[in-house]
Amino acid sequence: MKELKKNNCTAAGRRNTFVYAGNWTVQAEDNESGIGIYKYSEEDGSLQYLETVRPDITPGIICADQRRNVLYMVDEQKNSPAFAMQGGGGRVLAFSVGREDGSLTQLGEEQPSFGTLPTYVAQDGTGNWLVVVNHGDKQAITKAVKGRDGKFRVVTDFSEVTVVLYPLDRDGSILPACDMLKFEPDRSVIPVKNACLHAVYFAPNGEHLIITNMKQDRVLMLRIDYRRRELAICDTLRCPEGSWPRYGTFHPEKKLFYMNNERALTVNTVRYDENGCLSMVQTLNASPGLDCVKEGKRISQSDIKISKDGKFVYDFYRYTDALTVFAVDAESGLLTMIQSLELKEKRPRGFAVSPDGRFLLVANLTGSITRLAVAEDGTVGKEEVVDRNMKCPGNILFYSTEE
Repeated sequence: MKELKKNNCTAAGRRNTFVYAGNWTVQAEDNESGIGIYKYSEEDGSLQYLETVRPDITPGIICADQRRNVLYMVDEQKNSPAFAMQGGGGRVLAFSVGREDGSLTQLGEEQPSFGTLPTYVAQDGTGNWLVVVNHGDKQAITKAVKGRDGKFRVVTDFSEVTVVLYPLDRDGSILPACDMLKFEPDRSVIPVKNACLHAVYFAPNGEHLIITNMKQDRVLMLRIDYRRRELAICDTLRCPEGSWPRYGTFHPEKKLFYMNNERALTVNTVRYDENGCLSMVQTLNASPGLDCVKEGKRISQSDIKISKDGKFVYDFYRYTDALTVFAVDAESGLLTMIQSLELKEKRPRGFAVSPDGRFLLVANLTGSITRLAVAEDGTVGKEEVVDRNMKCPGNILFYSTEE
């Protein structure tokens, strides 16, 4: 490995950097969730645990508005605390960040996510709009319906699966939703294929956004119609049957989107144009090629992200716990695998690249946060545990404040 990337912070540009980790207990027996707050050292990549707050929230994902000093997160729940009976879905919340200690104070009113298990939240380029997607729930309800012929029939129905648009107030607080799109079950097959909106990302232009409809094998490009305060679908890309597109990351300069899959060991490169039209330009075998990948053993991709300079893509695998690194071709933007690494810590779910690009911090659902050093050639070093203060860390966010 080549020399590690150097810390670029100067005395004139020093900053406080915090790390927020979402305690993701959706699949855990213990429902106590919360947000872990850490002080991060940009010198050596170490973490200082400060506290865990809001155990009533299961953060599916956290995103930051650096301009307003605000964090946004979804509470990934099936059952809203606003309802006495089961149901009602999740919610979306805003928090102002304490510049000196990283503390979180709820900002404004929480809003319903209008669906079960909201998984992802993203902010547009103007900073005035928030988009939330809902995973949905496979649980069906049974109805007895009397037809025009007088006969009773059994009809099943499901919770609605939605992508929701929220305006933001001047201080960054979330205002009531102004638009949403609903995705219907595909009843042409048995069993019925429900929609499952797993992630949402804004393109570098800040106006177009991609959502992954995982269980219906679709990727959609949308845009915000600012005049009408609406979401509009630009294009829908059909993915290979049963691949389940999961997470993705935009190239910072090229009109490319890199995407992994939950049930296919492939990474896809998707091209888009200024009108939001999508085309698949590369499907790459993403099997790590390690001894831990054995026939019959479950392997599923989790999080995927690109380096700030757009030169490397990092992809994690859960169940069979591994990491792969891809080099991005400078001209075409296509990917080539340059490293695969077996991980000791189990069930990596989410990760983040440090602000200076020197480290990856990984949230493992088995209760650890690990650190991997990144070299100049994009490859990573050995895995080191840096924290065990949370039960089920599932996602990581860096947040820096200027001193």
